[in-house]
Amino acid sequence: MVSLHEIALGHRSYFGRRHANKSVNASDSLDIRIKAAACNPIDRAVALLGKTRTGFMFEACERRAEEVLLDRTVFALGPEVYTGYLARLDAPAQANERLKRTISTKAPRDDA
Repeated sequence: MVSLHEIALGHRSYFGRRHANKSVNASDSLDIRIKAAACNPIDRAVALLGKTRTGFMFEACERRAEEVLLDRTVFALGPEVYTGYLARLDAPAQANERLKRTISTKAPRDDA
């Protein structure tokens, strides 16, 4: 089953191959210019994680791209599904053991 997260990000299990016109091993180049002062914290984080600067920057960019895409994703629902969705939102919460445990658990900030 494909999650809404995967659909929003164009996951290939939902949309098929995302880049059908590229070979499997193809890669694009992305060059950026950055001031030395801005590199210092990046390089410190890279060293702490034992990654390369390129790998670190790629992960950060990819994470931010996912946030932007998920924030602006629209899901079209048929009238019946939408009505059911609204009914679930409007329905009172059903008590269950996990919910009771969560509500009764003290937050870490309450210990201070």
